[in-house]
Amino acid sequence: MGNNSLAVLFDLDGTLVDSVWDMLAARRAWALSVGLLSGGYGQEELERAGAYRVYQDPADLLHQLDEVGVRRED
Repeated sequence: MGNNSLAVLFDLDGTLVDSVWDMLAARRAWALSVGLLSGGYGQEELERAGAYRVYQDPADLLHQLDEVGVRRED
């Protein structure tokens, strides 16, 4: 999953991941991680691995950016 498509819309100082393994790697790097359910892992699995928040898909995340403290760039 590439972060570039969403990076155009907002600036997230952290990682956007869709797997437990990516989440664990982000934790080791001390990065804030936001999970997406598009990778086949469930919400509980991503949260246990360290997700700050978990969203259904990128559209769901965009509708709830205030939860992760991000402002949309216009």
